Amino acid sequence: MDEEIIINVGTLSSFNSLYRNIAPKLQYVTDQIERGHDPAIFWDFSYIQSGKINMSTLTAFLSIAYNLRKLYGKSMPTIMKWDPYVLRFLSDVNFFKIAKELDILQWHPNLIGGMVAKLTNPNSKILFFNDIPDQKELLDDLFKLNDWKENKREELIIKELRRRIDSLFFNEDFHNESKYPLTHLLSLTVAELVVNSLLHGQDAAFVGFQRTANGITVCVCDSGNGFLSSMKKNQAWVGYVKMNKNIDALVNASLMTRDEIGLKKAIDDITGRNGYINLSSVDCELIWRKNNWLVANDKFNFEEYKYKLQSVEMVLGEKLDQNKGHWENNLESYKNFNSKLRGTRITFEIPINRN
Repeated sequence: MDEEIIINVGTLSSFNSLYRNIAPKLQYVTDQIERGHDPAIFWDFSYIQSGKINMSTLTAFLSIAYNLRKLYGKSMPTIMKWDPYVLRFLSDVNFFKIAKELDILQWHPNLIGGMVAKLTNPNSKILFFNDIPDQKELLDDLFKLNDWKENKREELIIKELRRRIDSLFFNEDFHNESKYPLTHLLSLTVAELVVNSLLHGQDAAFVGFQRTANGITVCVCDSGNGFLSSMKKNQAWVGYVKMNKNIDALVNASLMTRDEIGLKKAIDDITGRNGYINLSSVDCELIWRKNNWLVANDKFNFEEYKYKLQSVEMVLGEKLDQNKGHWENNLESYKNFNSKLRGTRITFEIPINRN
């Protein structure tokens, strides 16, 4: 056994916080393992607090920890305080259940005993899907590929997603005239993202659902290849325009399709309801809100993106000054990070309209 490495997850209150806390050390741990070392790895949850855990961040953590588990070859112990409010929340949203089922984490057997469970909103849950197909077999046969994708989308929507997402909107503040089209759209979009994670990312997809007094959140996370890598493999024009930045891949993936169902349609509908979409892949983050989404649609060249790179600078302007540590305005809504976190994380947040 080599050195002992403790990875502090921080407060799990935001993805930026998680990224800052774990990305540099996670890269170091990965390098050590790939060099044949066997460090003792601990996940430190000492700083998480009741009422401040962000569901999207928690979902992202499970995806990241699962990827490290696969590389490491065994589950990792946790450092966690006995806080009944925190532990009850983690238990209610399936955190411990998934961590145990996938053998991601270890904790003392008495840690989650002796508390009243099921007090968290029952519609706040994390699910995972890990039935990864044989990519080569499907990509070599277009009929098999389309058949698998169609069947998998339908299975996901009917068995899990539509019922779960519909329950998030079961609130008098979501009017019926807008509820059903949006739940249908989200079900289709999340199903498509899960299919992409399984097929192109070749990784398990973790999906988090949350309803609070302020609105609803749905997120999809994986630790697969990321947008840029997948687009390079599946879109010949990406190489032609010399797309080499993850942030450019996020911008183009968001805007390039005009299909009735897909990521662009979801962003249209959610930003139109004053919600926002947060996309993160490998070393960058992009947030779409109503203002910058309208600007991007105006500046993105739908006729030439396959022939001339539509960079993030062209579409949204120069990047945020990282030293300022905050979003300056709605038009500067992307960041590039110094460290990398494998995979993709997409979060849809929709506020409750109380008008």
